[in-house]
Amino acid sequence: MRISGGAVRFGATYGGNRLFAGARGAGGSSMSLSRSLGLARGAGAGLGLGLGGGGLGLGLGMGGGLGLGLGAGAGAGAAGLGLGLGGGLGLGAAAGARAAGFRAGVAPLRARLGGRVFKIGGYGFNPSFLSSTTTTDVGVSPVPILDPSLPSVDTVQVTRLREKEELQALNDKFASFIDKARSLEQHNAVLKAKISMFTNPEQGGPASTSILLTSAIGGYKSQIDSLTATKEAIIAEIEHYKGIIDDVQARYEEETAQTKSLEVEWTTLKEEVDNLYLTIFELQTSLSGLEEQIALSKQVYDAKVKEVRNIVTGSVKSAVSILVDNTAQAQDLTSALAEVKSHYEALAQRSKQDAIVSVQDSLSIMTVSSQPSTQTLTSAKEELRVYKLQIDSVHREIDRLKSLNVQLESQVDEAESHTSSHTETYQEQVAVLKSQLDDLKKQITQYGQEYQELLASKMSLDVEITAYKKLLDIYVHLSKNERCVKSIL
Repeated sequence: MRISGGAVRFGATYGGNRLFAGARGAGGSSMSLSRSLGLARGAGAGLGLGLGGGGLGLGLGMGGGLGLGLGAGAGAGAAGLGLGLGGGLGLGAAAGARAAGFRAGVAPLRARLGGRVFKIGGYGFNPSFLSSTTTTDVGVSPVPILDPSLPSVDTVQVTRLREKEELQALNDKFASFIDKARSLEQHNAVLKAKISMFTNPEQGGPASTSILLTSAIGGYKSQIDSLTATKEAIIAEIEHYKGIIDDVQARYEEETAQTKSLEVEWTTLKEEVDNLYLTIFELQTSLSGLEEQIALSKQVYDAKVKEVRNIVTGSVKSAVSILVDNTAQAQDLTSALAEVKSHYEALAQRSKQDAIVSVQDSLSIMTVSSQPSTQTLTSAKEELRVYKLQIDSVHREIDRLKSLNVQLESQVDEAESHTSSHTETYQEQVAVLKSQLDDLKKQITQYGQEYQELLASKMSLDVEITAYKKLLDIYVHLSKNERCVKSIL
């Protein structure tokens, strides 16, 4: 799709159709409009006919006046003819040297029209205007003088020149419009190619913008839904692990409470054992005191027995010594000795009995007093043995609970580390997904902005196309009017 400035004058091709078609003759000028829209201008004045293989063309020119051209085919004339690929209308002005001959040729037509005025474009056309000048050519009849109510030739020429300049300006403006439309269409094609390349990198052909945006938005929505489902699954798993952590913490707190209660019980039992040890020590001290008292009593008893024995032995010895020493008086002292012997024997018997009774009393007292102590000691030893067994069982239970506590603490630490690692991983995944979601939102926003820009470009192109259509309708209307005028002429 290429167009240049020179194509406005001599012809251009746009979209496979020929836009402008122009022809230049030796003595005429014309302008024609093709199937799409075409415009050309020539230079010169006069009358010419051309016959081609496609039809007949006619060109009319006037020095400083109006030129009309109509073509239905392709051909060229000696005086000047412009033809396009279709029927069209051409307006032009030029100064020529053969106006008299032209007026002589159209005099019968002017006389038959009777001075009627025809509307051509935005101004009136009076056939009597053709008789405003005279001719000096040989063989040409004189032309009637112009109506004095009509404007002068200079005024008409100035008007025609101004209209020619306006028409040239419109021609240039129309060419600039076509250039702008071409550049906008090229830009639109480039943008569509970019969108097709960005959205369908694997496909070669362009796609519709709405379809591309709909598919992209649908893909983004599906990605958002999958990310939302993944997020919900991660949150559910985090809640599950939180429940496990809460259970472990509850068990840990329960075990800690049990451990504390066992420690309190162990402290109480330890105090009781200490009290038992003190009681046993006191009992042992009392027992040792009783044993010492018993030994002392035995010693006293032995001493008393020995003393009694000594007394008894000493009495016999003294009696024997007396008997030996007083043998001479044995007869006189036999009775006395018998009395003394009986007396001492009775005394010794009585002392022995008293000592035996006292010792027996002491032994009975000590036996009675030692029996409760022995029973207490035995019961204390039994209680001590029971307490030792309980203490051993409590120690074993404490060791078991300590090992269980250490195991639970290790499990809690492992669960916390595992949960923290999973939580960090999930948080990183959530952060990555959030960043991807933000990128997708930004891309969607960017695509929306590009879509709005493309839509604005499309609307502006539609407006320009509508303006071009209106301009084309105007030219078509002018062409129809020109055909009507030509048919009347």
